[in-house]
Amino acid sequence: MGRFVALLLSGILLLCIGGCAATASTSEELIAIAREHVPIAEADSIEIAIAGWIDAGERSLLWFVTGNEYQAHSYIPIEFEVVAPDQYTFLHMYKAMDSGQDIAALKWQSGYCFLVNNEDCAQIVIQTEKEEHIVEVEELPFVYYFPAALSSYQFLDQDGMEIF
Repeated sequence: MGRFVALLLSGILLLCIGGCAATASTSEELIAIAREHVPIAEADSIEIAIAGWIDAGERSLLWFVTGNEYQAHSYIPIEFEVVAPDQYTFLHMYKAMDSGQDIAALKWQSGYCFLVNNEDCAQIVIQTEKEEHIVEVEELPFVYYFPAALSSYQFLDQDGMEIF
């Protein structure tokens, strides 16, 4: 009987811990959650801001940027579940493919999500098996989600030259 009670209490404790995922409803709360998960030694003191986000049904991918004009930037994508209007629960932090040029990409859901914070970048050229898609980069930081498989992508400047 004592073993059964111990197992029951352990199960209840695990359910309580599992149900205590961080939930946020304001930008400040979302940044606080990001601060807990960013893999940077100075995470408690470095500047962190929301660079942009993409909504995909019950999931949102928020891009956080660390640093300021005097520091190198890091771009950190974090997935949240939308549990109610303006209520987000942390799900997962990803490591984006960062070109080092203030441009990052992430394979997410069934497609790719891009973040551009480089003023020289004018276009994202996305190649699928059947066609080419040209996305004009608008206001920075610029976040774009391409919801399908792709063959390749490039970031181009105003003259059509690739940014490496």
